[in-house]
Amino acid sequence: MLGMATGYDSVVAFEDDLLDHSIDTLGQMDEAYEHWSEQIHFSMEEAGTSVEDFAEDMMEQVDHTIVPKAEEARDSVEDLGETVVDIMGEMVDAA
Repeated sequence: MLGMATGYDSVVAFEDDLLDHSIDTLGQMDEAYEHWSEQIHFSMEEAGTSVEDFAEDMMEQVDHTIVPKAEEARDSVEDLGETVVDIMGEMVDAA
C-alpha cells in the first residue's frame, strides 16, 4: 500500500532517496556559488579592481560618511540629554 501511495516500499527507502537528493542539491548549490564567486572576481578584475579593493573602498566610504553622521547623532543626543537635565533641575529649584 505504501509503495502505491508514495512510490517507496518503506519509509527507510524514502529517507535514503531524500538524503541522496539533498546531497546532490547541496553539491549543485556549492558549484553554483563557486561559479558565481569566480564571475564576481573576474568582473572586478575586468573593471580594474578586486573584491578586496572594493571592500576596502566601501569601508573608507563608511568611515567618511556614516561614522561622522553617527558621531553627530550621538553628540546631538548628549546635548539633548544635558538640556533635559538642566530644565529638570530648574524646575526642581523653582518648586
